[in-house]
Amino acid sequence: MTTGIDVVILTRQRRTDLEAALRSALPQLGPADTITVLENGCPERSTAGLDTDFPTVRFLTEHANLGVTGGRNKLIDATTGDLVMFLDDDGELGDGSLDAIRTALDEHPHCGVIACRINDPATGLPRSHEFPARVVDRIEEARPVTYFIGAGFAVRRSALSDVGTFDEALFYAGEELDLSYRLVDAGWEIRYEPAASVVHHASPAGRPPGQYFFYHVRNRFRLAVRHLPIRYALSQMVLWSGFFFVKAIRSRRLGAASRGYAAGIRAVPTAIRERKAISGAAVAYLKEHDGRLWY
Repeated sequence: MTTGIDVVILTRQRRTDLEAALRSALPQLGPADTITVLENGCPERSTAGLDTDFPTVRFLTEHANLGVTGGRNKLIDATTGDLVMFLDDDGELGDGSLDAIRTALDEHPHCGVIACRINDPATGLPRSHEFPARVVDRIEEARPVTYFIGAGFAVRRSALSDVGTFDEALFYAGEELDLSYRLVDAGWEIRYEPAASVVHHASPAGRPPGQYFFYHVRNRFRLAVRHLPIRYALSQMVLWSGFFFVKAIRSRRLGAASRGYAAGIRAVPTAIRERKAISGAAVAYLKEHDGRLWY
């Protein structure tokens, strides 16, 4: 039976958003649950004084920018509960979400991750890029899926002990997909649970211009080569490269994307050395549950 849930929030220059996230999560805590906040890579503490307003929350500070992956790993190391619930600092946890997560994991002992329903604040519905399947449908149905969205998810600590934590070399972008491949390959299930929800405001604060394109492009190369059978790896590198190229032109970020392509190509030899393609059973799981293989 799942006991303590550690709600963890990685934050950077989003004080107002963070306050809303904390107010959404605090009323849902059980007796063994905790909230820990890590302020990551801020020369001046944007969380200063919040420990007075939120005395039951533990606040940590990291002056160096560890990236999303390093920051999340530090939060994992700083907590001890059976379950770690990651909430973005610009997200608000829906009512009853922690109880829904606890119940789902108790009912599905082979589930390693609960993928929350991530809602657009304007529509109350998931955006296409924040839904853990290729097609946004059956949004009210709890079911197995093949990956999760970083804005809100919960992971068993035992699953992390089994497959490892986030790959800090990725820094940002693709870290959820990397962990998903490893979990599925090890036999863990990932479940979408719509009763556990997050409203994601997607704040632009703390996001340097061009960062999105550089890291997404670079890491797609690395993840495809590291995890996928050759035909799927080649397909993903070609198709995702084209997708981000068009998107970068439209966003006038071709320079950042070009640097990402160059870094991604340079990372291929490392990815080949690290390569551990997912098993046939994992490929079958991805096919059965609408996972991404060709693109």
